[in-house]
Amino acid sequence: MKLAWLWLLILLPQEDAAARLKRDGWRGVQSFLDQGEVSRAALEKAAAGDGDVAFLAAAALGELDCRKAGEFAPVPRTRGLRGDAATVVAGLFKAAGLEVSLEGLPEKSLSIPDDLTFAEALDAASRELNVEFVQAENGSWKAEGPLGKGARFASGRVRACVVEINQGTTWSPGLAPRCIFWIKARLDGFGRFRQMPMFGDLRVVEALDEFGRDLRPKRGWNEDYLERETPKSKDRRATFTLSLHAPDLKSTTLARLRLAVDFAFRKKDDVITFDKLDGARNVTKKVGDVEATLLRSGRDDDVYRVEVQLRAPGIEARIAKDDEDRGGDLIAHLLDAAGKGWEEGGGSSGSSSREYDFKRDYRNPGNVGPPATFSVSLITEVETRSVFLEFRDVPLR
Repeated sequence: MKLAWLWLLILLPQEDAAARLKRDGWRGVQSFLDQGEVSRAALEKAAAGDGDVAFLAAAALGELDCRKAGEFAPVPRTRGLRGDAATVVAGLFKAAGLEVSLEGLPEKSLSIPDDLTFAEALDAASRELNVEFVQAENGSWKAEGPLGKGARFASGRVRACVVEINQGTTWSPGLAPRCIFWIKARLDGFGRFRQMPMFGDLRVVEALDEFGRDLRPKRGWNEDYLERETPKSKDRRATFTLSLHAPDLKSTTLARLRLAVDFAFRKKDDVITFDKLDGARNVTKKVGDVEATLLRSGRDDDVYRVEVQLRAPGIEARIAKDDEDRGGDLIAHLLDAAGKGWEEGGGSSGSSSREYDFKRDYRNPGNVGPPATFSVSLITEVETRSVFLEFRDVPLR
């Protein structure tokens, strides 16, 4: 009997997690975050499913991971925030440990509803005062007006807004015209990482129009990307653009857009090595998070040519490896069996956010044996901190 009761006590919180998230949505996420680490097991079980519950559970776990690393300290819910706008706004930012300039705030009274998270309270203040809170170059926050008209999201310490939508139409013989939408949005995390993120990777989890159709591109490539902040910036801010493809011209609204931004931090450096080079074609190796393919290698007139493709999120940042200089060159070596190097004689490269293709030509300086190995040095593993967003009823036209 005691064993049965023990199992019941273990299972009930986990079963409640899915039901609460499904019923309460983002408010349910915050209720689990208020409980802290004791809610992790129930959230992990909920995240292993699919649909709404899995997405919201993953959002809560992402926040818990940031808090566990000491990077996303919780902020108390609002209580009795009423008075002149400058006093109320100053109190909000002080509670979050952030600096704010009060210049530009309207001279009027401001009342913030109780039990709101920091981002929700700040969003309420923005709407009431008709201003946007933006970060200045010195790191301090300030008010600018007027308030943007795009769709908005606020939960916990995370706020995001859609800032621009563009569209285009494609035509193919015998097919209905298709529409492509480019959506630009801005994310503010109101906190700082202890380290500078190497890169941010954008994932479109769900994009449904008013007819319930999935508008995420079906092709292997994608155009989603984040604009990199200055190298010294440690803030959880990002401006990102994503593309969505409608099968016809009927889509006018995004009923639901769910996104995840994975901020990546350096975890492990490694070397990817290929051998048996002569005449090699399309040889693939996976090391850590990086998939490397030796497209071809062999002699070409008086040079030895090697072509490689590297695939992983944030691949360019992994190649540079230097936090202060993101423009670093790829480190690669062509060696003989004794470890002597061939001389690099030029090459070319091309990249996207997830793919890097390069070609290198090598010449024998005269005292080196036949090529035995080709190696590439880069960051093969990263640790991520994920931030989740959701927009509802976004007008596309």
